[in-house]
Amino acid sequence: MDTQKFTEKSLSALENAHNDAVRRKNSELSTVHLLSSLAFQENGLVPRIFEKMEIDSEKFSQSLKLSFKSLPTLSGSSAGRGPLHHLGRIAPRPRLEKSRDRRRASTAS
Repeated sequence: MDTQKFTEKSLSALENAHNDAVRRKNSELSTVHLLSSLAFQENGLVPRIFEKMEIDSEKFSQSLKLSFKSLPTLSGSSAGRGPLHHLGRIAPRPRLEKSRDRRRASTAS
């Protein structure tokens, strides 16, 4: 991932999503983590869009909580460290990797 092409806000959102996944002891960084990070980002674009769309923040938060509960978690001595703890990060979910690969392919052509 070429972080040089990311904005400060997008890097912050990814970092917050990762930290949230680790805090929740999830085994993967998923789109739910990223959505949550973007939706509640201070001075971010997504909260303003949600406001204009008149999305009920309480219902949205409840939906996120349910989604988080469905994610796999780590237990035992590896809890909180993630499968790639030796690299200081957890593995991205396959859907995130596919999305990243599609973006790379479209920018390469």
